[in-house]
Amino acid sequence: MIVLSIMTALGLEHVAIALHDASAARESKVRIEAELARNLSDLTQAETSNEGHMAKATETMKALVDALAAGPVDPATAHTLIAPMFQHFQVALPSWERDAWDAAIADQSAGHLSPEDLQRYAEIYSSARDIGAEAQLLLGGEWLTRASELGIDFRLGKIDARSTANMLARFLVAGQVITTMQKSLDTLITTGKSNAPGEAPAVH
Repeated sequence: MIVLSIMTALGLEHVAIALHDASAARESKVRIEAELARNLSDLTQAETSNEGHMAKATETMKALVDALAAGPVDPATAHTLIAPMFQHFQVALPSWERDAWDAAIADQSAGHLSPEDLQRYAEIYSSARDIGAEAQLLLGGEWLTRASELGIDFRLGKIDARSTANMLARFLVAGQVITTMQKSLDTLITTGKSNAPGEAPAVH
């Protein structure tokens, strides 16, 4: 009877722990899905914004190249050509929330999610982190310095057409890379499938 009582108590404890873990996982999933819904809204707005910025930059790039092909371009003409797109010389990055995901990792409830949910969430949050790192790589450091210098030259009316065209080319490449990554993340959130095949990322 004593042995049976001990075994029963251990069994009930195991059931209680399992129920607690399942409940914690469900609660974490609800919080993570709500967080992803907010992130997706911001991401969609960033994609739309970037498509507009890229379109305007492409128009200006073509105008500068056409002008340069026709002969030397004086600063006043270059200033006129770049003026319509100067406010579009930017890439939108959403403010990515990850509190719910980090909390699930910290309290270990993430480990009790279904394998499918865990893999999907890990890939989503990893991809979001990669976008930020890629943007920093493409548009940080030297790029920020040159962009600041261009802003000063623009205000002084001393735009150099060739160097500005080169900057626009880099900006367009960077914007395309970032926007493509954003669209891939959008697809991953909404469909659970990534546009880019590869191994599942580690949980961070």
